[in-house]
Amino acid sequence: MQIPKKTKIPKIISGIAVTISIIALGWFSLSRFWFWVSLEIIAALLVAVGCSGEWWLHHHPAGRKKKEKDEHHKLESRFVAMVAFGVIMELFALGHSIREGRKLEQAVALSQERVSTNELEVASLRKATIELAHQYDLSTNALAEANARLATIKPIKERLIDFLNGIGARIIPAFRQGQTNFKYAIPLHQYSKLRELSDEPGASVYLDVKSNQNGNTVFNDGEPTMYGTLELKPPLLQ
Repeated sequence: MQIPKKTKIPKIISGIAVTISIIALGWFSLSRFWFWVSLEIIAALLVAVGCSGEWWLHHHPAGRKKKEKDEHHKLESRFVAMVAFGVIMELFALGHSIREGRKLEQAVALSQERVSTNELEVASLRKATIELAHQYDLSTNALAEANARLATIKPIKERLIDFLNGIGARIIPAFRQGQTNFKYAIPLHQYSKLRELSDEPGASVYLDVKSNQNGNTVFNDGEPTMYGTLELKPPLLQ
C-alpha cells in the first residue's frame, strides 16, 4: 500500500494568512508613519537574513546523502523565499516613499509660493508705510510752519503801530495828545509798505493815506521819496 505524500499547500496558505493578518494588525494598530517604517525594517531584515543564509549555504555544501541534499535544498529555498518576500515588501515601501516624496515636493513648492507672496505683500506694506510716514512728516512740517506763521502774524492794528513807530517815533505820542493829521516824507520802499498795510481789509478803520505828488516821485538826496498826509483815527488807540 502506497502512502500519499504530504502536500505543502496548507502550510503555504497558513503562512500567507498569518502574513496578511500581521500586516493588517500593524496597519490598524500603528500610525501610518510607523507602519511603513516597520515594514521597511522587516523587509530589510528579511533580505539581510536571506542573503546571509545563502552565503552560508554556499560555503557549506550539502552532503552526498539524499536526505542531506533535501535538507540543504529545503533550507536554501527558505532563504530564497525570505529574500524574495523582503524585496516585494521593499517595493511596496518604495511606492509609498515615492508618493510621500511627491506630496512633500508639492507642499514645499506651495510653501515657497506662499513665502514669495508674503514677501511681496510685506514689501508693498513697507513701501506704503514709508509713503505714509513721509506724508505724515510733510503734514507735520506744514502744520508747524503754519503755526509758526500764525504766531508771527499780528493784527493789522499792531502792525500799523509798529510801522508808524518805525517811520517816526513822535507820531503815536502826538496822536495820543490829540493830533490826527501828520505829514510824511518817507522813502519809496517804506511808502510801498504803508500802502500795502492801508490796503488790507479793516485798515481803513485806523488810518487814511494821502499822497501829495499825484503819482510823481520826488528824489531827495538821490533816493526816491514820497510825500503825503496821514490821517489817524481813534480806533487805532483803543
